[in-house]
Amino acid sequence: MAPAGLPRVVLVIVGDRAEDFSRLRALAIGLSVAERVVLIGKALNIAVPEYLWAADVLVMPYTSRTPTVRYISPLKMSEYMAAGRPIVDTDVPVVREIVRDGDTALLVKADSGEALRESVAAILGNAGLARKMSLTLLDQAKSYSWKARARRILALTMGQGVGPA
Repeated sequence: MAPAGLPRVVLVIVGDRAEDFSRLRALAIGLSVAERVVLIGKALNIAVPEYLWAADVLVMPYTSRTPTVRYISPLKMSEYMAAGRPIVDTDVPVVREIVRDGDTALLVKADSGEALRESVAAILGNAGLARKMSLTLLDQAKSYSWKARARRILALTMGQGVGPA
């Protein structure tokens, strides 16, 4: 998502896929928003929380062409939740297992740049919604900690079923 249509937004992309960065840089130039798109590249794991905390909105824009979209790991989602920042995410089944549209995230149709832009604008334009999402996410993140997950796995392997974290 380039910040076209969001004049005060700076888009920061952290990741390690150089082939995507070349395409994104060219797209930003073509949309005349290159001065508001920061491509970080690969970040050390220890630095990732700082990038998350610095954001006003965290975005996970999967496309319909993402080969693993049906099987993505919710690890990034757990990190986003623990950062306590509002989330805009693609509406796919594995994401819906973790967040609720309008409550803990805004879910958008895959491949819809317009829906992504509108959802980011909705969060940035509504401090009450952003705060509510942030607080709900922080509370919900506790059930996705490594300790809570280990308890659920042990409960399953011990035949006790899955209870609250």
